[in-house]
Amino acid sequence: MDENKKLKPFGMKDKIGYGLGDFGCNMSFAFINNYLMLFYVTCMGIKPKHFAVIILLAKIFDAINDPIIGGLCDSAKPGKEGKFKTWIKWASLPLLASSIIMFIYAPSAPYGVKIAMCLGLYCIWSISYTSVNVPYGSMQSVITNVPEERNSLSTFRSVGAMFAQIPVMIILPLLVYDKDDNPRGNIFFIIVAVMG
Repeated sequence: MDENKKLKPFGMKDKIGYGLGDFGCNMSFAFINNYLMLFYVTCMGIKPKHFAVIILLAKIFDAINDPIIGGLCDSAKPGKEGKFKTWIKWASLPLLASSIIMFIYAPSAPYGVKIAMCLGLYCIWSISYTSVNVPYGSMQSVITNVPEERNSLSTFRSVGAMFAQIPVMIILPLLVYDKDDNPRGNIFFIIVAVMG
């Protein structure tokens, strides 16, 4: 980055906006981390050992694609909105779509289709999430070149991520479970669509 480049000054509104961006990203992340297994094992009927293998394979895939996406993002030529905003806008739609489609309730689908659906959609979600979150985190380095301001942005980002846990951990269990504490498979899709 050109250290002599004149950067637009920013204030509290910009910091709150930056924190809200991570609120949205982490709401998706928290929902997937907390409810994906419940949905696919309890509602869709995938055996726990098969779900564990799916997650293992997806995490290996994620470990490979993360540095690739980071490198592509870093080496991208900036457009009129900069290189990071372009990546975020490009990847937001697949992130939303994969988050929603991943929770289509189809318990009567063939077992192999359920496995393929879980693995494929989780991998697409992972690529999309990385393609949004890596450039999002990198934005603070181009928003300001003042270390204290970068620290402040990082703090607001962390607060936004923390607050994303509240609806996922407190409110959503009230919606996901029926009166007998059984998860309602058909409600996951609706919740993710509304959150999106």
